Amino acid sequence: MDWTANVAPHFAWDEVVTGTPEAVTVRRAGLAADANARAAMTKTVAVAEWIRGLTGRPVRITSGYRGPHATGSQHDTGHALDIQVDEMSALELLRLVYEHRGASPHPLRQVIAESLHTSLLTLDKPMAAKCGVWLHIAIRTGVWARASTLPWATSVAPVSGDRVYAVWRA
Repeated sequence: MDWTANVAPHFAWDEVVTGTPEAVTVRRAGLAADANARAAMTKTVAVAEWIRGLTGRPVRITSGYRGPHATGSQHDTGHALDIQVDEMSALELLRLVYEHRGASPHPLRQVIAESLHTSLLTLDKPMAAKCGVWLHIAIRTGVWARASTLPWATSVAPVSGDRVYAVWRA
């Protein structure tokens, strides 16, 4: 597989496989061997490309394909990406995607403004590389064709315990 080839006009395949060098090696092998995951990732990246068009700004993929492990994550099957757009907040990006959701090139399953921090206030601050805030986008197709219980949400990380998710309302 040519990892430098484009999967979409502004995204190369090597951008959709993220993690430590060891994880990237395993994930690349998994994606190269899984035609269904490649097809799903192509659709998911098309949504990121569409978001790039909405914002008129580059979109950074912070977490992409994480397979081939079966952890139950949409990332494992190529159906999800975590993205950032510099100088936009995760909530601002969430609102923009929500307002234009009908024009998405593929049905959206989940769009979640997420933070590694404990406060929802961080979701309203401009994103930048390694800021710990991102927008999770997932498509609704294939093994993830069913509707999500949290299609539009926010998420923060508590000091201890599991992430806290909340329904987001426009």
